[in-house]
Amino acid sequence: MNTSWVGVHCPVLPRKSRPWRQALGPESEVTLAGPGAATRFPVASAQAFAHLSPLNRSQLLEEFRRLYDTVPCVEVQTLREHTDQVLHLSFSHSGYQFASCSKDCTVKIWNNDLTISLLHSADMRPYNWSYTQFSQFNQDDSLLLASGVFLGPHNSSSGEIAVISLDTFVLLSRVRNKPYDVFGCWLTETSLISGNLHRIGDITSCSVLWLNNAFQDVESENVNVVKRLFKIQNLNASTIRTVMVADCGRFDSPDLLLDTSAPPGHGRTKLPEGHAACTQHKLLIFTTGCLTYSPHQIGIKHILPHQMTTAGPVLGEGRGSDAFFDALDHVIDVHGHIVGMGLSPDHRYLYVNSRAWPRGSVVADPMQPPPIAEEIDLLVFDLKTMREVKRALRAHRAYTPNDECFFIFLDDPNKQLAAAHCVVSANTDANPQRDADARRLRNEERELLGAGEAFTERLARIKAQQARLEGSRLSLRKGLAQKTRR
Repeated sequence: MNTSWVGVHCPVLPRKSRPWRQALGPESEVTLAGPGAATRFPVASAQAFAHLSPLNRSQLLEEFRRLYDTVPCVEVQTLREHTDQVLHLSFSHSGYQFASCSKDCTVKIWNNDLTISLLHSADMRPYNWSYTQFSQFNQDDSLLLASGVFLGPHNSSSGEIAVISLDTFVLLSRVRNKPYDVFGCWLTETSLISGNLHRIGDITSCSVLWLNNAFQDVESENVNVVKRLFKIQNLNASTIRTVMVADCGRFDSPDLLLDTSAPPGHGRTKLPEGHAACTQHKLLIFTTGCLTYSPHQIGIKHILPHQMTTAGPVLGEGRGSDAFFDALDHVIDVHGHIVGMGLSPDHRYLYVNSRAWPRGSVVADPMQPPPIAEEIDLLVFDLKTMREVKRALRAHRAYTPNDECFFIFLDDPNKQLAAAHCVVSANTDANPQRDADARRLRNEERELLGAGEAFTERLARIKAQQARLEGSRLSLRKGLAQKTRR
């Protein structure tokens, strides 16, 4: 499967060129009329829409408009600058730029115009990276966070985070990140979160989350550029992965009092004293677990305003002597393998993709998680109440590895579509000519290898024959010498 190029899609016509009207047809049809012939959608009966108020009918029309006008359906450009699989795409908040990460170990920054052009390509191989896997723009689109994986053995979990200036495209700093699937994220305009992992026992470890200054230059000798944020214990071979930050100040309502009467199994939220209704704090969200190494829980920690800077004392010093690790403020048990997470535009809702465990399954061995479903469940959690909003229908069947922490990156489509009416996606279609050339080269390689093996075998036989002849010659000389002495 070839994913080394990127396809750019856009709608057929802009929204302004589609004046719509709505009517309920006489034959139990919903008619949505625009330029040219009207589009009719038959329904089971006329009563199907009888219970809908005019407002709901209007919302139905708006939803159809959104899907019809903004869903990409025409490929207008193909970007072939990457030479290996494209692993991740991220858009700037303004929509004017996007970045791509690839197994070719480059981070490419693109200008999202009518004709997309490459602005900069950062090659991370000189820094001993194996590939780039994730990127994120800061809030004012002045800096880009890029996360990658170090070269090393197959089971190596070390990674690194790089910060690139979007004004000069200069690499400003590099921060260690372990395990690499912590990915990293921005906390403020100029500070980012990274991770580190310390093994305590065979299946017990400690995850430390660090707050890092994006600018780590010569002045770093006199000011703090890094500070420990949280120290969390991991049980049963689990680790913290996929960190992200939700800004509570962007919620629709300033009322941030969380429901602490959640039923057992859904966790409880405990806000720090004196900050029960603070709209300035943020939520640190990550995947974790307590039963097995497979990520099956969502952990949440509150970050208060005074904690969002590298200045001052090390965070966590206020813990008691009996609290060596920081406790999670809230835990959401998904009862399945989490394969994707994303935030709504207002950061109010957390969208989670998971592959469910069988109902009533029990984890007896941390290294043997339960089997997971082929279908992906779509879960929505309200970060204001910490409750599941609804369980959506299952989506497509998934064929991701069951024994690895495979992750699907989710992003809000409005941010991608509203800016320039385009979306970028990795294309998985194979190139016939390229595939034919690859097959020809593989066949030639096999033929050469076969010829080489045949030559090696023949050479070995010749050498064995020469050895036998040399042995016979020595025996004859020895016999001749004995006859001469007699």
